[in-house]
Amino acid sequence: MGNGISSPPGEKLIGLANFGNTCYCNAVLQVLYFCEPFRAGLAAHHRLKGKKGEATLLDCLAELFEKISTQKRATGTVTPKSFVAKLQHDNETFRGTLHQDAHEFLNYVVNAICDLVQAETANKERTWVHELFEGTLTNETTCLGCHAVSRRDETFLDLSVEIEPHASLTFCLKQFGMVETLSGDDQFSCDACHSRQDAEKRLFLRETPPVLALHLKRFKFMEASQSFAKLFHRVLFPDELQLPSRLMLSTSNETYDLFGIVVHIGNGLDEGHYVSLILWKTQWLLFDDDHVSKVDEGMLDVCYGDGDATTSSATGYLLFYKRR
Repeated sequence: MGNGISSPPGEKLIGLANFGNTCYCNAVLQVLYFCEPFRAGLAAHHRLKGKKGEATLLDCLAELFEKISTQKRATGTVTPKSFVAKLQHDNETFRGTLHQDAHEFLNYVVNAICDLVQAETANKERTWVHELFEGTLTNETTCLGCHAVSRRDETFLDLSVEIEPHASLTFCLKQFGMVETLSGDDQFSCDACHSRQDAEKRLFLRETPPVLALHLKRFKFMEASQSFAKLFHRVLFPDELQLPSRLMLSTSNETYDLFGIVVHIGNGLDEGHYVSLILWKTQWLLFDDDHVSKVDEGMLDVCYGDGDATTSSATGYLLFYKRR
């Protein structure tokens, strides 16, 4: 799948040992490690806190990243034993050797670190993690009776995006901001009219984060089988992403560069394997648990999805972009 590797100057390219289906964890951790502002923020917070009391998940992650960065050799393997043990101690979802969801893990670990940083500092609101990953969605509803507009803001640390066959990520994001009509049983309760009215609803991005984490919703619950089926839709995601203007509340043009992809290989949510593709300088690298290799940019084409998995079951699942 890739070629042998020598480390870029000043960087350690270290694989992570698998503890029985912990590939979901390894793939996400590699992307977080190569998200340089996250790694720097984690290290700075850990140094400031020092060693006090029982080790938290944040401590275990900081120590794992330090272990990687201080390896004498530029390549090799590190065992994330302490981090995995703490993860499984804190959250029973990740105990045992069952296949887990990389998005669920990303969501849990980022929120857990936010909570720990808030608990350990005087800052009870926005932390350095929020500064990196948090954006704001505005839910705007227009009453079609009196034309009153109501807005409600909600924050996110990653954005889940519905996907469609043979589409681009940009198209899927445009659909995310499409107008939805509320009528019939779904009528809007208008405070200005004091009654239920037809209305138009849409989502805007009011604030965008420096690091945009996107979750492609590749697993759909099927009523007939009462299980999740994987969507192999071909979805092209660009190296350079310009957020669609119809999605933005402001007129500013936001441009992002792709630097990390968590790839799911397999046919279902409860099976398969996760790897990560990470852009370092101008070279794409494949992190497959304890194995690290160079790949060319054509590897991204494999991860777009092929519609029916006849060629490959590898699909991009989590995308990480950094703002210019």
